[in-house]
Amino acid sequence: MVMEDMELERLSAAMDGELDDEKLPRLLGGCRHDPALQESWYAFHLIGETLRDPQLPPVRLHSRIAQALKEEPTVLVPKSSVGSAPLDGATQRRWLAMAAAIAVVVLTTALLRPSLPANPVIAQNGQSTPASVENSVSDRDIQTFVALHRQGSPLSEFQTVDYTPQTIAQR
Repeated sequence: MVMEDMELERLSAAMDGELDDEKLPRLLGGCRHDPALQESWYAFHLIGETLRDPQLPPVRLHSRIAQALKEEPTVLVPKSSVGSAPLDGATQRRWLAMAAAIAVVVLTTALLRPSLPANPVIAQNGQSTPASVENSVSDRDIQTFVALHRQGSPLSEFQTVDYTPQTIAQR
């Protein structure tokens, strides 16, 4: 916030009775030496007195604003300044990069999503047998795979704890 704006805020707060007692003498001292602040002081008091003057007729802004809105023409489709200018090369590349990123996310999601069986079997008569799941990969194969690929992992430089069944049994 600019210093002048802060002074005007303090001036407004002082006029509303909301300024701290410590800051009021400093503000009044500034008003004695700053002609711009003196003008603002005078303008703020003039506005306040005008708004509170019972002799003046009330200002009916609502009716004037409503009338101005009725007389204003309705524009259904405004002129677009964005679409009329051709895009430069950098902007086109950014839009193309965003479209490519979205396409990669959509394709990856579609390819990695587990598919449903072509002909699902629905249990009838409330009787069903649990399906047996066969795992053709042994624990030993999984441990070998992890051991071989641990070196290429981005976490290979960090100390890891091995929780394989053989190491747990050795402890």
